Amino acid sequence: LMKMADEDLDADLQDIGVSVAGTRMLMCDDITQLKRVYKKPKTNVLEVPNYFGRLSGMITFQWAETSEGKSGHDAREEIFSANLMTALVSTIVWAICWNLFFGSNQECFCNVPTETDCWCATGFDIRPDAAVAVFYFCCAVATFLFMFSTMYAVMQMIMVNELSDDTEIVNFTGAGQYPGILFVIGVFFLNGPIFIFCIFNYQMGTRWVQYRDDMQIRTFSWLLLVCVPILFAHAFLVVIPRMVGYVYQAKVAQAKKDLQPREVDGPWQPMGPPGPPVQVGGQQMYGYQ
Repeated sequence: LMKMADEDLDADLQDIGVSVAGTRMLMCDDITQLKRVYKKPKTNVLEVPNYFGRLSGMITFQWAETSEGKSGHDAREEIFSANLMTALVSTIVWAICWNLFFGSNQECFCNVPTETDCWCATGFDIRPDAAVAVFYFCCAVATFLFMFSTMYAVMQMIMVNELSDDTEIVNFTGAGQYPGILFVIGVFFLNGPIFIFCIFNYQMGTRWVQYRDDMQIRTFSWLLLVCVPILFAHAFLVVIPRMVGYVYQAKVAQAKKDLQPREVDGPWQPMGPPGPPVQVGGQQMYGYQ
């Protein structure tokens, strides 16, 4: 029963003598339910993590390793599509961080004969030097995290295409969730340049506008400094952990439903007399009406 294909299940039951359509439909539902339980042993004991478990799962990507029971073809499609999306997004953010990384240096224009009169501009007009150093460090780390996330995702897609059959794909482990983990850590490091620019940018940063008389600049500068942490906290502390929990809740709810006896509408009816004999695999078998 476990090896019967879902799309051929009704025809297989009819071949072995189950001639009543309603009985075949009920048996198809029962066999499909048994196959879900049989193919997903880890899901049957899965539990919905608490808030801190979902928060750590957001970084470790453990929630992305709960899929099981898929065929080799479905596993190939899952690995390929997940890594393709990760590689595309990581490449875009990688380009942004690359621009921030190379733009954080200080450029000076000097009088060449004397080299005494110089005009210098820091990257993105950030002051003081300590803020520039942290900005430079966060941009560099985020750049390489997104770069390696893209590389691992592309390599994993190539490795999946090199597998010959479904058996090899089912046994494939590859780079695991490293592309996603590196992407999430890179996003955290990207927050550093964002907050530093909001605070220490000389023209609009809150560190410097408080000494100016322009009320509009000070108002919007402080408003931005308040809104950005709220948006990031809402995303990383509320929305994303909640979405991770939705994955576990859906799996646990269906697993509990599969372990319960299926309810059949209507009173129980005794089995009728056997139908005409049917030849299956050289053997004579009887189906019951």
